[in-house]
Amino acid sequence: MSGDETYIKIRGKNHYVFFWSDPKTKIITSYTIYPVRDTKCACTSIYECLSHYSEIPDDMTLITDGNPIYNAAQVFFEINGIKFDLHQVIGVKNLDEESQKYRPFKQIEERLNRTYKQNYQGTNGYDRLECANSYMVLFVCFFNFLRRHSALNYKTPVDDGLFKKDMLMPDRWLQLIEYSSQYHAA
Repeated sequence: MSGDETYIKIRGKNHYVFFWSDPKTKIITSYTIYPVRDTKCACTSIYECLSHYSEIPDDMTLITDGNPIYNAAQVFFEINGIKFDLHQVIGVKNLDEESQKYRPFKQIEERLNRTYKQNYQGTNGYDRLECANSYMVLFVCFFNFLRRHSALNYKTPVDDGLFKKDMLMPDRWLQLIEYSSQYHAA
């Protein structure tokens, strides 16, 4: 899993979006907006990401930037019996082996951030956190269920026959809304 945080504006103040996704399947697994960028937020977002697994794989690897909040989060999880490898990509040049090896995964997350921010409310951002979260849910639904990715041979990350092949995008949105109205959390 790779993760990164970016900022958005809500009422002119920075808030931080923590994205986690699987670089192979392109599925966004965690996306939360926080008023600060700290270790607690990193831990919460990693927990959300890991909660998608019924059992955390022994070889779980998380790839992030060099922000020390991720080192502290790794220690927190290890104290609580959850282990994963953490690989940090430092800076914008490959000055160390780890950055060289994992930069392609980190760049996928950076592109996700750019795609997200490309369409969000500019200048002063959103009026309320609820508005930002509404947009976030719609963005993730689009990204995971509707957006075709060239890296996936122009399939969507979640491509399990939800839609008829020839459905137009507005019809896919309506179908997705219909599916969501039938969903009941366990």
